[in-house]
Amino acid sequence: KNELPHETYLELAVTYFNQGLTDEARQVLEQAPAYPTVYYWLAYLAKNEAAPVSKNYLEKAEAMSPRFVFPFRLETVPVMSWARQQQPTWKNAYYLGLIYWANLRTDSAKSLFEDCHNEPGYAPFYLTRGALFEDESTKAALVTKDLERAVELEPGEWRTWHAQSSSLLARSQFESSLTVAKKGYTRFATNPVIAIDYARSLLNTNRAAECLQVLNKVLVLPQEGAREGHEIFELANLSLAIQRMEEKKYDQAIRFIDASKKWPENLGTGSPYEPDNRLQNAMSAYCASKLGRTQQAAMYARSIDSFSADPENWSSARNAANNYISAVYLKKQGAQDQLSTLLAGWKKGEDSLQYWSIAPGSASREFQWVVAKIDGKETEATALEKGILKNGLITRFRITTRALALMNK
Repeated sequence: KNELPHETYLELAVTYFNQGLTDEARQVLEQAPAYPTVYYWLAYLAKNEAAPVSKNYLEKAEAMSPRFVFPFRLETVPVMSWARQQQPTWKNAYYLGLIYWANLRTDSAKSLFEDCHNEPGYAPFYLTRGALFEDESTKAALVTKDLERAVELEPGEWRTWHAQSSSLLARSQFESSLTVAKKGYTRFATNPVIAIDYARSLLNTNRAAECLQVLNKVLVLPQEGAREGHEIFELANLSLAIQRMEEKKYDQAIRFIDASKKWPENLGTGSPYEPDNRLQNAMSAYCASKLGRTQQAAMYARSIDSFSADPENWSSARNAANNYISAVYLKKQGAQDQLSTLLAGWKKGEDSLQYWSIAPGSASREFQWVVAKIDGKETEATALEKGILKNGLITRFRITTRALALMNK
């Protein structure tokens, strides 16, 4: 009577089967709701005693839609392997591949998925195979074709457009990602996921103003982890601010910097109690000094100093490069001892995150870049910076390094 009753029947049947109680396992499954995995098991259990019954169950399993069918139990591997021996089809290859993938036997899963070629007329199959091979550079062409096929099969499903545009963006194919995201947005303008995809693609093709126009219309419901909308909003404003700074239009730059500090209600997340605005304050201080507003520049500098003094703010920084901004200001004041203490505390926390595999921590290139910059190891820092920026994405780190380069001229 739960939301997945077939899984309850399967779990009980597998328990009986593992104890050698085949008849009891069969009796349980005969009462189960219709479901492909149930029928595969019933066919398997009848294979030695009732061949016609076994064949009938096998045909029922193959006739059912694969939608919302996600087998995962290791005990089902011999069942599906046997089914493939009887009659290899893309469906039983797909199901067996899902089980292998769920149990970290990814090489076996990939082999089965490749064996299906382009036979399935089922969009989620291509989305799944695309996700399975996403990180293999030698399979980029396969992934591209699979996601195109998914869109072709189900153009009315927003997830196919989302998967295709996200994959292209991850591979730094920004214009292609924008083309797909725009088509998806034309179909699903009120869908927040698709709208965010479109805004993100606009941002990464240097169309920050258009990006903000899309974000003004989107409605992301508040939820845990719904940070992407605000992050894109912040990056778009900071991108426009940097452009104005390079054009020496400092008043306009400050307006975009101030806008980047806002937390629009329609983007799904609220302002932290003490937001980390060190990058914005450093940029504003630079602009104010260029405009001859020394008191205003000093005010921004004090905000950075105040935030930097708290070790907790170093540890909780989502953007490691902000800690380098703190280091620059502390060095200007000759507060080397304080900087060393803060840096040691931050490193200890990051080492712990790395040790417990919670996050990359001190193994992250951003962390190592900050340390190299503080220690004056410019050659090492430059190499790390190139590696971080090679994907071409507009990120906080990219904007930070661009701002620092401008302010250090």
